[in-house]
Amino acid sequence: MSLTGAQVLQSLALGQTLMVLPALGDTYEGRTAATIAALMMVLVNEAAASLERRRHGSEALAAMFRRHADAVDDPALATDLRLGTRPGDPHEYLGARFERMMKLLTVFHDWADRAHPAAAAECRAFLSAFHNADVIDPFSLGDGSYAS
Repeated sequence: MSLTGAQVLQSLALGQTLMVLPALGDTYEGRTAATIAALMMVLVNEAAASLERRRHGSEALAAMFRRHADAVDDPALATDLRLGTRPGDPHEYLGARFERMMKLLTVFHDWADRAHPAAAAECRAFLSAFHNADVIDPFSLGDGSYAS
């Protein structure tokens, strides 16, 4: 049986909370241990959210490539766009698929900047939206409010 990185981190955070904190109590060390456990749980939540962002990003890129593949005047790039939108190997790690799609986006964006302003704007919109969504939310442990 193997555990994912998120599962290992979650186990460490729970161990910290259930075994270390009671022994340290309300001391500086205890509060530090609580902070470390909370940070580990934030990273666990971020790992799951990051996978979802990559899955959504890959799907959005594939849709964009399909929309523009016929407009591309470079036969090699058009073929890459068509091949890049096909589902990868079912055993391909999601991060590897996303990385492959981002490399294709780089080439497509370069072409679009020279030949297709609307496609270039769509590339920039995707990059901006992905960047803005790619943040760690330290409040994901609570009820969602940002109040202290």
